[in-house]
Amino acid sequence: MDLRGMLGLGDRHPLHSPEAAGEQIALLPGDDPLRALDQIAQWLRSVGESREFKPRTRFEVVGLLDDAGRKPERELMQRYVSDPRLRNPRGRLAWTAVYEYWSALADSYQSCALEELPDHVAGEAARVPYAAVAARALRARVGHIRAAMLHYEPVPAKAWAGMYALHAHCERAGLTTAATHAYHAESAHTTPLLELMNGLLVAIAAPERLPPEEIDAAFRIAQRFAGAGRLEAAPFDGATHYIRLDRDAPPAPIPAGAAVKSHGPQIRFLGAKEAVVKLEHMLSHHELSMLDEDARIAREYSPGQKITVLRQFMAYWGPHAPQAERKLLQLEGGMAVAHGFKTICHQIPHVVTRAEEDKRKKSGGGRLEVAEDEVAEPPETWPEHDAGLRVVHAQAGPGAGAWAEVGDLAAIRIHDRSDWWLAVIRKLALDEHGAMQAEFEVLSRKPFGAWLRVMGRKDRSAAVWASASGAFAFDYLQAVVLTDRAAAGKPPPLLIPKGKFVPEQILELLDGERSRLLKLSEFLEQGKDYDWCACEWQAPEH
Repeated sequence: MDLRGMLGLGDRHPLHSPEAAGEQIALLPGDDPLRALDQIAQWLRSVGESREFKPRTRFEVVGLLDDAGRKPERELMQRYVSDPRLRNPRGRLAWTAVYEYWSALADSYQSCALEELPDHVAGEAARVPYAAVAARALRARVGHIRAAMLHYEPVPAKAWAGMYALHAHCERAGLTTAATHAYHAESAHTTPLLELMNGLLVAIAAPERLPPEEIDAAFRIAQRFAGAGRLEAAPFDGATHYIRLDRDAPPAPIPAGAAVKSHGPQIRFLGAKEAVVKLEHMLSHHELSMLDEDARIAREYSPGQKITVLRQFMAYWGPHAPQAERKLLQLEGGMAVAHGFKTICHQIPHVVTRAEEDKRKKSGGGRLEVAEDEVAEPPETWPEHDAGLRVVHAQAGPGAGAWAEVGDLAAIRIHDRSDWWLAVIRKLALDEHGAMQAEFEVLSRKPFGAWLRVMGRKDRSAAVWASASGAFAFDYLQAVVLTDRAAAGKPPPLLIPKGKFVPEQILELLDGERSRLLKLSEFLEQGKDYDWCACEWQAPEH
């Protein structure tokens, strides 16, 4: 029985008017977001495919369903990103409902737009309402693409084809740059082109290398830079990708060194050179606290997450985006995998000697080793596939990898080696048999653990008077040093516990009887339990 029969409405669509739609929406279960969003997705499919709606009525009803879906969509999305493991059934159920909703919403708005938009619109005032329809349809399609990316699923071909078809229609109608409000409640203006660029700019920035929450942040942050992107019918300085409006594929990189020429009316060239300039200025002038106060940049995300996304944009929007390694060696045998910052510190060498630790214990200092009563999870065995200079591909072994998420830190040891490498998971996928495939980026082949004594920021000492012992006590940070990533004349970058990066913080690197001062200078990336940062040598005060 179809939806109409279930509601006893015969041949009449149950949402035949905005008033009827409002009555049905009022019956949605407010305490069950999964069931509510599933119902809304079914209605969207039915309304979008029905032939009995007049164009304006269809648009109004879809708009009401759009509004009704926002609250349950947010609740389910939060449920998913709070535990986005690919093997988490509860999270997958929440994501599936969100994905089906966005897919249905995008298809329905596409039907509305293609039947409402004329072939040509004359006059600026006349363009505004049509641009609003197009902007809303494009935003929904970008939401559909975003939902797929959040679970590392291939973006459906119809999503790209639908987005390009909408843009082509806007070009013919002269609507691409018409300023409008996609929704009446929004104060900021948008254009159909800005909505399209938001999706394209994220797509070319390798979002699959980010954790789900940061993929979501990437779409929010990209809105600010959409106006600095360019989409042109002819090649231009700074173009890095191209799309074909008559195809159903994601943006493709322009081959390096190729003489790019326009090969037809359907090709559009894409670049974000001006956005890169803005990013460089922002990253060189903003401390984390300043980004935290900037309400224009996705306020609900942490400064560390925002910095991570901005650096990803700068790397992939520029003219020399990172390329996948092509020279990979097939490997035999398994590899050991230990995950998490604290567990890794149990595995890698540590530079503080036992004598130094005992000396500091006697003087009342804090313990300078991972506590022996902390139980580290034993390493797992993963059959490896192949490896390059900075990448290892592997498959999780039976019962392994339940913890794995993109962005997780890991120590890996190839089966015939004794040393541990430091790596981070950059890609995850489940194959047709449910086996988890992972790509590890090797951060360091010679990591070691170290203790950093917190000295303070600039002239502010971090020492705290300990009245019981009559001595100064200091805070200590455990760090992982990436020895083989040091630039000439600079100390190697560090990984420290998440949330511990303080710009210009002075730290003492403890190495047996010797020590050197460091200053935290630059925030590079934030993971689930670590901050990756650059530092500078600091001359001791005399």
